[in-house]
Amino acid sequence: MTLILSRRDVLDLLSLPDCIDAVERAFRLHAEGRSLGPGVLEVRAAAGGFHIKAAGLLGERSYFAAKTNANFPDNPRRFGRPTIQGTVMLADAGNGEPLAIMDSGSGQRIGIRSMPQSQLRLGERH
Repeated sequence: MTLILSRRDVLDLLSLPDCIDAVERAFRLHAEGRSLGPGVLEVRAAAGGFHIKAAGLLGERSYFAAKTNANFPDNPRRFGRPTIQGTVMLADAGNGEPLAIMDSGSGQRIGIRSMPQSQLRLGERH
């Protein structure tokens, strides 16, 4: 069953310490050659564009994630909508089963805050 998670759901489920640990694990697995991708695609549109970023992690259970963001700079002024809107799809990388679809903005905010702390902690170990 695929979970559909709202922005609020993601913020309620993920703590900053959990995200820091996850980012550290992802860096470590990537350094060990246990990752899929990453891949990036850009598609231009008349008033903006779409950015697709995808990668995965290999482990006891392997995961694939694809983030699709729409970036339309005039949205706030013209439509009262955010400039950036998007989703993340998480799948089982062993069988392709979609596990979750979620708003990309909430995870992105947490991820951006956790990246510098993860990099500092990883740097301290080397």
